[in-house]
Amino acid sequence: PYVAPRLPWRILHLVLRALQFAWFFVGVMCTVQAFDGVLFDVQSYVPGEEEGRRLSARDSFHFQELEANHPQGDLFEPQSLSCLPSVGGVRQLLVGTRHEMFWATA
Repeated sequence: PYVAPRLPWRILHLVLRALQFAWFFVGVMCTVQAFDGVLFDVQSYVPGEEEGRRLSARDSFHFQELEANHPQGDLFEPQSLSCLPSVGGVRQLLVGTRHEMFWATA
């Protein structure tokens, strides 16, 4: 008598059982979070704690338009900006795209 191989079905059963446990865990965690049962490690703004925030060092920012030629022209899409500390009175700026970083001084 020929017996069909059961290994693929056993593997499928184990994978589906693991997915059931994962979805059950996600459901339990969402329920606990919805009822404020646990606080996950998420940064949030708490009024009155401005002294510890790095972006609150200035009261306001003043921006001005700058005429500049970008390396890729209209295709230039900056994704990051970093103002570095001044060295010898020279201000430094890093602008990053998806592929490269550009450095400028003023």
